[in-house]
Amino acid sequence: MLPTLPPPNTLVRQFLIAVDVALGELSVARGTCRRFEALHASRMQAVAVALAASLTAALQAELEAAGFVAFEAITAADLRGEPGSSLAQVDALLAEAVALQDLVSGVPPLAAALGLGPDAPRGELAVRWLAHPLKIRFHRHFLAPGSATNRPDKPEWMYAHVAKWLRKHALVAVFRVGAVLAPDAPDGVAALQATFASVVLEWVAFKVNAELEASWASPGFLLAHAISETLAFDESLDALLHTPAAADIHILPCFYAHERRVEAWLALERDAAHAELDALLAGSDVAQARGVIGLTSALLDRLYGVPGCRAFQRGMVELVAHIASRYLRVLVAELRGMIGSSSLAPAQWSRAATVLNSMKTVRDALAAEDDALRALSLAAALADGAAADSLFGSIVDAYALAADSQIDSLAENVEHTFHVYTSGYRHAAADEASLRLAPGLSALRGVLGLVEPVLASPLFETFCATVGVRLARYLLKHVVRKPKKRYTAATGATLAADMRSVVLLVRREFPESRRVGVVFAPLLQTVDLLALPPADLAELRQQAEAVRLLGLPAKARAFLEVNAADAIGSIDDLFRLLELRGDV
Repeated sequence: MLPTLPPPNTLVRQFLIAVDVALGELSVARGTCRRFEALHASRMQAVAVALAASLTAALQAELEAAGFVAFEAITAADLRGEPGSSLAQVDALLAEAVALQDLVSGVPPLAAALGLGPDAPRGELAVRWLAHPLKIRFHRHFLAPGSATNRPDKPEWMYAHVAKWLRKHALVAVFRVGAVLAPDAPDGVAALQATFASVVLEWVAFKVNAELEASWASPGFLLAHAISETLAFDESLDALLHTPAAADIHILPCFYAHERRVEAWLALERDAAHAELDALLAGSDVAQARGVIGLTSALLDRLYGVPGCRAFQRGMVELVAHIASRYLRVLVAELRGMIGSSSLAPAQWSRAATVLNSMKTVRDALAAEDDALRALSLAAALADGAAADSLFGSIVDAYALAADSQIDSLAENVEHTFHVYTSGYRHAAADEASLRLAPGLSALRGVLGLVEPVLASPLFETFCATVGVRLARYLLKHVVRKPKKRYTAATGATLAADMRSVVLLVRREFPESRRVGVVFAPLLQTVDLLALPPADLAELRQQAEAVRLLGLPAKARAFLEVNAADAIGSIDDLFRLLELRGDV
């Protein structure tokens, strides 16, 4: 049944009366005629849609009268809702929208008929109505056939207009809908800004998807230009909206929504990268090495700018490796030809020195790279070309040194990220701790997702083990064995489930790693001990006390191997762990 809360104005009240009548007739007819039931469900949806259309038209008229479309007529007093504001009637219509959404939120077919999803935040319908005049303008400018601004080769025109709308008109949505919802708006300004942006960007995504489907026969530069402009627009959204929620409101996913789009994008990147390398190889010797390093760094920037598509990331890693390997093999071939010559002219000696200096430039680039993930990516790509020839031993050596230090640095970064985002979990009460783990898991998934595509297989295993050891040690010290922490069987079981969720996430991110399970085993064995039922825990304590009284190291080791495996280092350590249980 729909809620019977009183709507603020007559239109929504009329809708509620119509729905109540329909529901009453439906309850009488239920069980006698399925067709009658479907008829009334359809009738209710039609009433809801008609009401929404009527209110939207009224709101649009009020907005135009208040100067919303031109925006310049909106004053600071209007935004704040001060007495005498010209948007008083707008507020009344927005209240109708909020009331209507409240009424239909419990009936999914009605909510869907109004364009609301199952998780639509309160106030979304009002935001959609506020955005309706912009939707009309968007269709007129960027979707209507024959429009001077509907240009597939000029996506920057569309993005410039949309950025202006988000910058200016979002203020109206934030202040006016916020005033209607206050004081119970859950996330305040940030949520309303994100909702307004997501509504506007639905139209942009529709246009981009339509043009992508129609543009496969178009010149490649149009696709390249669209990608470049979309990347720039997406990067501006965070600053434009001033909210972390902007990270989920991007247009770029349109370009990798299907496998053929990903392949088309990768083909563009490959063609452009090889063309740039050809130009570098044809240029001066001095600029070659630095140019190749710059090219691979630019490709890595593109890789990190598309974190949501693993297929694209892997393709870009392969491209970086291919570009670096191709360049190194050119140097190898040239230097081998010089070494094989019976005599070298002075000019050839100079050329050989230049080639060797290029090697040094490549090697030094590894040592100079501050970003751990970038350094590892670059090192792996360069070593792929260097390992095939002993002439590049210095590069291989530099690669090994870079890998050792950078893997540890990267693992430390993973641990720090997880530490920051699990602050709420570490300090939460036992009954709500699990809910506070979600931000930490989300952050961990994000940072691990960047790593897997850029690591070669041997490095991958080393990194997995390093990260696993750091995370397991951190969880044992700062979460499980936190000073003054006390568990019961129930909270111990919850803790065990939480720790398993962390390990499961790591294993899902790195399914090919053979060592993740090994390094996390002590952590899981420890939390399993803390989750034992009181009777089992008391029995284990008695057995451990008996073994400790015997004072036989071999007996103690055997006891620990059976009862705690490699999670506990000594009997005394086992007792320190058992003291964390306050119910035995």
